[in-house]
Amino acid sequence: MAIWRKVRAVLAMGAVWALGWVPIGVVTNLVLSLANGWWPPVRLLVEVVRQGAISGALSGMLFGTLLALTEHRRTVAQLSARRVGALGVLSGIVPTGLIVLVIMRRFPNDALVAQLAQVMAICGLIGAASAGTVLYLARRAPRLPDEPDRRELADRDPRGSV
Repeated sequence: MAIWRKVRAVLAMGAVWALGWVPIGVVTNLVLSLANGWWPPVRLLVEVVRQGAISGALSGMLFGTLLALTEHRRTVAQLSARRVGALGVLSGIVPTGLIVLVIMRRFPNDALVAQLAQVMAICGLIGAASAGTVLYLARRAPRLPDEPDRRELADRDPRGSV
């Protein structure tokens, strides 16, 4: 039963990140296009929305998985902002890096490599910002009335784990 709750949480994290990454991608694309003196076609913006949703979802699910694996013994209050940010950077870079490797194998081009490296760096920053936002919102969320304190559960469990 607990595994399904974790799967649902990872999927929800992917959905939340996808919702956050789409507007960032659209705004970035619009700014860069307008700075170069042209308005992007609707077809391009639709593709940006699709790619932002996919990248955000993959990065969010990776972040949720990494957070569950590495920080499962800590409460939200005990989570380090640095560690969560580092997981966010990693979660932003890894899926993008895999996509970059596929593109580089199909289209070997030195100029393209530099552009894709910039995209990876931007995705890492967006991942860190997304992770920081998730941590901030989780700390501000009201405590559920029926949610037992993890320390109370640890006191009851002879193994000390929840």
